[in-house]
Amino acid sequence: MRLLFVLAVVLGVLTTPASMSGGAMAQGYRPKGPPPGFKGKGVRPASPGAKRPQSTGGPATAPRFAVKDRGPLRSGGLRWIDMHMHLVPARGSFSGAVIEALKLMDRAGIATAVVMPTPQSSSAYTERQYTSLLKRHRSRFRWFGGGGDLNGIVHRTDPEKVTEAVRRDFVKRANAILDAGARGFGEMAVLHISFMSGHPFEETQADHPLFLALSDVAAARNVIISMHIDLVPKDGPTPAKVVAMGNPRRLRGNVEGFERLLAHNRGARIVLEHVGADPVGYATRDLLQRLVEAHPNLYLAIRAAPGTSTEMSNLIVDTKGVLPAWLEFFERYPGRFLFGTDTFAAASGAGAGAGTSFAARNVNKLILHNRILGSLPKHIARQIGVDNPRELLGLN
Repeated sequence: MRLLFVLAVVLGVLTTPASMSGGAMAQGYRPKGPPPGFKGKGVRPASPGAKRPQSTGGPATAPRFAVKDRGPLRSGGLRWIDMHMHLVPARGSFSGAVIEALKLMDRAGIATAVVMPTPQSSSAYTERQYTSLLKRHRSRFRWFGGGGDLNGIVHRTDPEKVTEAVRRDFVKRANAILDAGARGFGEMAVLHISFMSGHPFEETQADHPLFLALSDVAAARNVIISMHIDLVPKDGPTPAKVVAMGNPRRLRGNVEGFERLLAHNRGARIVLEHVGADPVGYATRDLLQRLVEAHPNLYLAIRAAPGTSTEMSNLIVDTKGVLPAWLEFFERYPGRFLFGTDTFAAASGAGAGAGTSFAARNVNKLILHNRILGSLPKHIARQIGVDNPRELLGLN
């Protein structure tokens, strides 16, 4: 009976409720939007009259199985690299969040994690507030920067009004982030769907002149850009379920602009985040495969939603495991995938907010990604979980 229960718990993770998409703000952040009189194409207001879900600090629905608060979360022996993690402070301090991150990593078999700020329209925090803490654990962490400041500059700047002086200042800031030890830029956002109060809607063009400038810096410095783009092929109405969460009623197409960004400088390696957790519905396997085949500098970060998710589309898993079409995609292009779980490591005492709400899903999320890792052929699991991120981060 004990064996049957354990198997039920392990396999049951693929029927847990959806973990929401990443990019949530740290606890306490409330987006301010553009300054008065702003004429640019950055952050857009939510639909008038739309009711926004409130952050409660806990899961939206109860899980269908109980997960113990202690014990291992992994299902195999491979120690892997997570390319996407956020920290949630308590009373302005990130020390407890770093401790929580290490605990989660040890339980999930994560050897190294890449920590980055969430994409912010106005700077609530930057990586500079916690890099000194990460440096105490040099073998466990790498970090990206810019989500807390560069991203906001892009979204507050009208693409038609980027002067040479604006571009030069932006490039200077980007280089300073790398000079301070960052291994890439992130989390940057083109289209970021809001899920709740305190979790902002952001939208700008993918080929914004400042994103093009950032890609030139990334290529020159041999680093990565982590990009949050909820893909939309062309201008059109927003799906009703997305409008219901407080997002605008229309979205701008961004796929063509994204392809122009990818083609601008092939030396810039760009990671498309949240593959397998698509809130809008257009990031199909076929579209992603076309992009991978057309753009050798594009990488896809797996951030899977559970197999019964109703919030997300284009899922990688169902209740039985990895879907055959996705497994074939991994096998055909094993060098182009990474794991980026979008885990939120929240400090003890962090107050209610979007960050703590997402953090409540960490256990189920990490079990799910370990199940995916364990279901892949061993050589592909190692390439996606270890070899690809080591090469991109320069850890070889």
